[in-house]
Amino acid sequence: MRYLVGFVLFLLALGTLRVVGCGDEGPPPECRVDEDCDDGNPCTDYHCKFGDCQYPLRDEELILPCELNGVSGFCIDGVCQENPCVSDDSCFDEAPRYDGECLFTRIDPDGTPCEANGVVGVCINLGLDDMGCHADNPCEGVVCEGDVLCVNDDTSRLLYYCDYRDGVCKQKAESCSDYDMCTYDRCDPETGDCFYPVVPDGVSPYPPSSLVCCNGILCRDDNECTSDTCDLETRECAYMPVPDGEQCCLREEERCGICIPGPCCYWACVDWGSCNSGVCE
Repeated sequence: MRYLVGFVLFLLALGTLRVVGCGDEGPPPECRVDEDCDDGNPCTDYHCKFGDCQYPLRDEELILPCELNGVSGFCIDGVCQENPCVSDDSCFDEAPRYDGECLFTRIDPDGTPCEANGVVGVCINLGLDDMGCHADNPCEGVVCEGDVLCVNDDTSRLLYYCDYRDGVCKQKAESCSDYDMCTYDRCDPETGDCFYPVVPDGVSPYPPSSLVCCNGILCRDDNECTSDTCDLETRECAYMPVPDGEQCCLREEERCGICIPGPCCYWACVDWGSCNSGVCE
């Protein structure tokens, strides 16, 4: 015991042994949770690790847009800075993405009135090296007229237009699509106008798809274990459970299973082709 006390006194004299609880516990930790490290910088993440705050860049591969103190810009080297690339040509995005160099994006179609470096004209795309504002408008005063024809099985119409690259009247097909799954996209051969008849209740807009429309709405609940139908009396979508034990597969996730009361009971599918055969190996 005498030797142990002497050894402790020797370590205290050398300063290699510190007595805990005597006011010499070192500085307090910088943080305890991630929120303690929030510095308000939109260009970095913040994490608390072992009492120290760390600030990694949000994304080292992308130059992200940001806003700080009411100023919009881009994250450059972890700091929100005003956009160093501003185009004098109104045919391009006023706030292009900054990625080490100025990458301007064309935003206005041909023929849009524009201004660039004091020159007033129209936007014309003459190629990658010449797609901005041009003072000379080759289509000025040019009138392109003709009968509008329906093409592509009466789903598109052929329109006349002036090509701003050379000022010559040409034709182009314009789709009649209204991007509504429950309407038919049609072109009237007599007038050349697009019109959109509604798909009847209980009918699939794209046979042989099992999906049907109901009161102008596509019936789909994304549940492999229900049958998506239309109640013709109420004109509302109805989702009836399929019999238990039927196979259910999702191609996107490459998984197959069987329907039980409720959702599809999945298991991993090694080969998607085996799902089509009814067996998931």
